[in-house]
Amino acid sequence: MQGIMSDLQFNVGGFTISMYCPGNDGDVMLPNAYRHFLSEKAPDVFLKVHPDRVFFYRRREKIFHSGPNWRLYRSGEKYIVRTMFQEGIFDPDFRSGDLYALRKRGGFFNFQYFAYPLHEILMIHLLCRDQGLLLHACGIVDKGDGILFCGMSGGGKSTLANIWEDQTGNMVLSDDRVIVRMIDGCVTAFGTPWHGEAGHASPEMARLRKIFFIEHAEKNWAKKLSRTEAVSHLMTRSFPPLWDRDGMIRTLEFADILSQKIPCYGLGFVPDNRIIEFVRDISGL
Repeated sequence: MQGIMSDLQFNVGGFTISMYCPGNDGDVMLPNAYRHFLSEKAPDVFLKVHPDRVFFYRRREKIFHSGPNWRLYRSGEKYIVRTMFQEGIFDPDFRSGDLYALRKRGGFFNFQYFAYPLHEILMIHLLCRDQGLLLHACGIVDKGDGILFCGMSGGGKSTLANIWEDQTGNMVLSDDRVIVRMIDGCVTAFGTPWHGEAGHASPEMARLRKIFFIEHAEKNWAKKLSRTEAVSHLMTRSFPPLWDRDGMIRTLEFADILSQKIPCYGLGFVPDNRIIEFVRDISGL
């Protein structure tokens, strides 16, 4: 389900993104998950939307190719993200840019604000410049404390989100992608609109207290990870800017900071309510 909107702005991960159509040249579609993230905060990123125009840089250097989903190019100082349905042209700091539709036979594709995966790619660039990381994780607020369960597809993120949601006083930030940033010296976890099978997408945030790297098991168990192990697990369950050398250095540095500030554990779990008290009782091993 989606709705029609024109100019808007929304906040994801602490970044407020302003989007508008110059001259009101058309309405665009907004996925419903984004409606929870609409915001009136001062914008950090400014984007123009051109739903019925095409712009193409003929001279472009391909930087990264992620299969059929998207490609990254550079043309002079501009970065160009081309997805299956639209193209984003960004300034070097990714704080401003233009979004264009791609043509199809007989017209244009229906234009959506941030059709997958454009917004995530933009967010990866913003995070690597501002002490942050996009993690493949389920985020929980348990009695005020932020907890992350990081895992690959099928690892149990949506299962844990549903288990925690049933308990009073808990909130699910996301069941698939969570943003982690350093805000005023505090490691903070943010929900995102990019949910998984369970459909959890909250604009809330919480101070992060623990990180778990999950797997299914025949009994509940936990193991405290070393700093090196934690960094390795964080990088393999995150979305780093593989095409950006300086961005990768900053991302690795932030993963190392997380490994020092936040206790990290391996966690095997049985998918029932007993895992809640098991996780709550872990305090350093």
